[in-house]
Amino acid sequence: MIPKFSIITVTYNAEASIEATVDSVVGQNYNDFEYIIVDGASTDRTMALLNPYKKQINALVSEKDDGLYHAMNKGIQMAKGEFLLFLNAGDRFLDNSVLKEVYTAISSKTRIISADFINVKQEGAMNGRHIYTKACTLQNLKKDFVACHQTVFIHRDVVSTYDLSYKILADYKWVVQASLRCMPDSIEHLKKPIVYYLDGGISAQHVRQNLIERIRLHQELFGRMQVLINTPNYLRRVLRELKRILL
Repeated sequence: MIPKFSIITVTYNAEASIEATVDSVVGQNYNDFEYIIVDGASTDRTMALLNPYKKQINALVSEKDDGLYHAMNKGIQMAKGEFLLFLNAGDRFLDNSVLKEVYTAISSKTRIISADFINVKQEGAMNGRHIYTKACTLQNLKKDFVACHQTVFIHRDVVSTYDLSYKILADYKWVVQASLRCMPDSIEHLKKPIVYYLDGGISAQHVRQNLIERIRLHQELFGRMQVLINTPNYLRRVLRELKRILL
């Protein structure tokens, strides 16, 4: 019998944060899930810190990869669960009842379910800003990535691999592609945070490339008219990111 969830953690040289991430997963009070860790051949103590958890990790691989999304594609290939979620090193479930709550919210029709998150600035922080997100419907995704990747559970029936030609926003495209395969009533959203998300991920570090890929994605999947409609959003996003970096 396949597990309900596949929780996948991708990591590289994450000795400062990997234990907190793993603890938040293996401490869940809902047990019908598998846990997969894909390490990019870390040169620090990451693998040594994972040794005590080996009995609680269903699959663990440590080998060189071609970047974050290539490693995440490895995780997809290894996953056997009905729903997939990526919770990468530095990110943590909010408490030990997250998977149980998500399971309770899922119906037989559900293909995507997402939730809010707490944005934190430092590894291990418990206080942060509650970020309110939206359901991953096409109507919402046309405008922007309205969810946090680490809170989006996607059914294996609509999962694709990450497009490696995108270096920053392959996760956004991954969610859009799943949504394109869904009926509107199969997309759910929990109006509560379920994850502590560590700010400063790859998309936050490269403002210019983020914008270029966002425009490319919108044109590729939704057409030039949507790019024109979204132009004010692009400008607001750039200003917001610059303000965040400078302050």
